[in-house]
Amino acid sequence: MRKFYFLTAAMLLGAGAYAQMLDLTPDRFKFANQNEGQFLINWYNAGVNPAASLPQATEGADAGFLALCTNPAGVETGTEATTELAAAFQANTNIYDLGGTAGKVLLLKGYENTSEYGPEATPCSTTGWWGNFAFYSKVSGATLDAKMRVRLVYNVISDTEWSYDPVAAITISTATNNVVKMMDEAGTQVNGINGAYFQPDIFYTNEDEGTNDLTKWRVMEIDFNVPEEAGFPVRTRFELKADFWKKSVIMIKELTYTLNPEGEAENDFVNYTVGGSTSVADIIGGEENLFTVNGNQVSFAAAGNVYSINGVQVADAVAGETITLDRGIYVVKAGNKAEKLIVK
Repeated sequence: MRKFYFLTAAMLLGAGAYAQMLDLTPDRFKFANQNEGQFLINWYNAGVNPAASLPQATEGADAGFLALCTNPAGVETGTEATTELAAAFQANTNIYDLGGTAGKVLLLKGYENTSEYGPEATPCSTTGWWGNFAFYSKVSGATLDAKMRVRLVYNVISDTEWSYDPVAAITISTATNNVVKMMDEAGTQVNGINGAYFQPDIFYTNEDEGTNDLTKWRVMEIDFNVPEEAGFPVRTRFELKADFWKKSVIMIKELTYTLNPEGEAENDFVNYTVGGSTSVADIIGGEENLFTVNGNQVSFAAAGNVYSINGVQVADAVAGETITLDRGIYVVKAGNKAEKLIVK
């Protein structure tokens, strides 16, 4: 289990000189840290957009609020899975350990998918709908009209042929259902690709159409501003049509919300292994895979430790755990790998 230790007063005072970067990711959305099993859907919505500034979403945002929204109405609005479609998706929404360096992910399995990943799919006869899974950011500590970044690392495999028709997309919306605009390199807000959508082909993890490759994962970061008139919590929607979704599996390894992020947004692929043990002895690729660093977060594939620049241990972690660090200078160690990390 992770333990935290207090830094010296000098280190804490020195950290105040840095610009503030704030993690608005609910702990529940740090999937590598969750127990395997069913992942609770908090809200069902008859219609693809919940009510503006939905009270349940705002009140539950810090704890990690997830909504399933469909149109035509395949679900009934409320907290209970009262329809066949709602019950099927709740049963097929799980934290699942892929093994290897991929580890635990949130696995959203379509009700007709026959893959080996996740529990056997609970079937459903409902057809013709389209909708989305909506993940909400935290509210506490959020600052309006500030730069924000959503980071996604995910993969999709499917039993059906894929095409580049936008059967799948991601949108970022505010609490009042306003779709935010991406920022270009100069910091100017611009429209997303295909109108409100960010890259209609994002669910294709390879350049080649129709490829299911669980070693190559999509990394996508979207920078934007949350305008004052709209506000928090920010909602990230995975939008899909029934014909595609019911035969597919969406695997989300990372979903993070960062206010005042550092560096340029990433748009690339990353390689993970699937299957086998996630212990140190079985990690493929050597010492470089013992831990990875993303901003102020360190994800450990093996048990490791974090030290202050003065050599004081400030955290320890078990394999598969992700920890979030405050501003400061650290040394991260796991196995024979050690790296200096500056968190601003």
